[in-house]
Amino acid sequence: MTFLSSRPLLLALMASGALAQTSGRYHYASIGVRTGVEFAVQVHAGAAELKPSPGGAAFAFKHPALPELALEAVSTAVRDVVAAVPSAATASPGLLVAVRAPEPAATVALAPGEWSAALVNLNKGKAAGLITGFADFKVGPDGALSGVTLASHQSDWDDLTRLENIEPAPVAAWRAGGEGTLVLGGITWKLRVAASGDVLVGTSETGLLIGLRRDRDATTGTLSGLYRVAEFGARNSYAFAPEQARFFAGLGELDALNGQARVTQRLLTADRTLLFQGQSAYVLTGGAGSLAPRLEQRRRNLALVESGRLLISAQMSEVGGLTLVHGLGVGLRALEPAVPSLAARGMSQGGELVLYGRGLLAQSLQLIVDGQPAPIARQAPNQVNLKVQPSGSSVRVELEWMGKRGAPVTVALSGAPDFADAPAAPGSAVAMPASANAGQTITLTVAGPAAPAGFAVLFDGIAGVLPSATKPSAAWPGALDLQVTVPTALRASSHVAVAIAAPGFYTDLGDIAVARPRPASAN
Repeated sequence: MTFLSSRPLLLALMASGALAQTSGRYHYASIGVRTGVEFAVQVHAGAAELKPSPGGAAFAFKHPALPELALEAVSTAVRDVVAAVPSAATASPGLLVAVRAPEPAATVALAPGEWSAALVNLNKGKAAGLITGFADFKVGPDGALSGVTLASHQSDWDDLTRLENIEPAPVAAWRAGGEGTLVLGGITWKLRVAASGDVLVGTSETGLLIGLRRDRDATTGTLSGLYRVAEFGARNSYAFAPEQARFFAGLGELDALNGQARVTQRLLTADRTLLFQGQSAYVLTGGAGSLAPRLEQRRRNLALVESGRLLISAQMSEVGGLTLVHGLGVGLRALEPAVPSLAARGMSQGGELVLYGRGLLAQSLQLIVDGQPAPIARQAPNQVNLKVQPSGSSVRVELEWMGKRGAPVTVALSGAPDFADAPAAPGSAVAMPASANAGQTITLTVAGPAAPAGFAVLFDGIAGVLPSATKPSAAWPGALDLQVTVPTALRASSHVAVAIAAPGFYTDLGDIAVARPRPASAN
C-alpha cells in the first residue's frame, strides 16, 4: 500500500486505544521469510489469546515464526483487527494479521455483499515463485461465491499483470468457529473469518491472504485522515533476478486528504532498516479502486470496508503492465489525529519560510511567527511553507490547532535541516517530465530540505548521473531544481520508478516513461 502503492505499501498496525478492548480470542495468520545462505518461508495460522503486556506498551503474544513481533499499542478506530511486523532487532521480514474470532461453537460465514482480497504466495516456497494477486468476488445470501476475478503477476513467469475470470466459482466450506477453505488462483487457502463476518485472513502452504467486504458507497471522500499501515513484500531492480528478491516488512502511517495519500514507514529488510516516504493518488468507486503514483495506470489494488475504517491493498500494476514489486498490506484508521510538531531547523527560501515536522497537514492549523499570524502558502504532512520573509537567523513559532496554542518553539534557519525530525530527503512534492530518453538530462523539482550527503536519484534502482548541484527553483519558491541524467542502461518502459535515496532513506517520487533514443540516421 507499497499501503499499497507501487512502492512499499503498508500493512496496518493495530490495537484500540483501550488495550483491554483489544484483548481476547483472535484468529491469526502470518508469513515470514529467512534469507541469506538458506531461504525459508514460514506460514502459521491458528487462534490465540491476545493480552496487553505489563505497562500496556505491547501485546504479550508468542509466535513460532515471528518471535520478536513489534505489537506496539496505538489507538485506532478498529478493535477487531490487529497487525504487526517483526521488530528491528530481527533480520527476518514478516507480517501477522489477526481478526477477532467468533465463539468456538458459532458457525460464521462470509457476510453477503461485494468482497475484495489481497494475496501473496511464494510458489513452491521459493523466492523465484512470487505471486501477488488482487481478487474481487460476490458473496450471496447462501454464502456462495460468484463473479470471481483475479488480477495477478508472477515473478518466475514475466511479472506482467493478468486478469482472469474464474469459473466455476471457488468453493468455500465453513465449519464451527469461522473456519473454511477456498480455492483461488489454483491455490487452496485455509480461511478464518472474523466474528463480524466482514473480514477474513487465510493461509496456503506458502502464502498469506487478507479479505474484506467492501463498502459499496465508498467514494474518494471515504479514504481520509490518518491510517496505521503495515505490509510485507519483496522488490528488485528492473533487471529482475527472482532468486535475489529483497524482502521487506513495513510499518508506518498513511495520511489521506483530497485524493492524495502520503506514506511514511519504517522498512525492515534482511540487512538494514530504512525510512520510506512516498506520495500516491487514489480513486475509489464502490469501495475499491486504485492507489498509485499515477492514476492513469488504472491499477485496481485497493479496497475499503464499511466507513473506510479498514483498507487492504496489493502491489499490482494495471492489467497488461509490468511491476517488479510484490506484497500486500493493511491500513487501520486511527482515532487520534496526528498532533502537529515542528523540527528544530527550517529555511528561508524564495521569499517564504519553510518549516518541517509532522502532522503539518492538519486542518485548522495556524502558525504564529514572531507573534504574528503567518499566511500558509502550501502544506504537506511533513512540510509547511509560510508567506513570511524572516529577517534573522531564527524565528519563534507557535502552533495553534483545535483551539489550543502550543508552547513557542525556536526554529533555527539554515540550509541543513535536522533529518532526524524533518523529512528524510527532498520529495514532499515533485514536478518532473512525463517522459524522457535514456541518457537525457532532465530537471526534477522537489520540495523539502537540501538533499543529504551521499544521495542518489534512482531509476528502477539504477542511479542516474548528477551533473550539477541542486539550486532554488525559479518557478516554485521553496523548492529545489535537481538536474539528473537518465541512466543509459535502462530498458524502455512506460513506468520507470523514480526515487531519491540516501543512506537509510528512500523517497518515492513517482513514475516516468523512458524510451530508447533513436539512432542517428546514416548519411
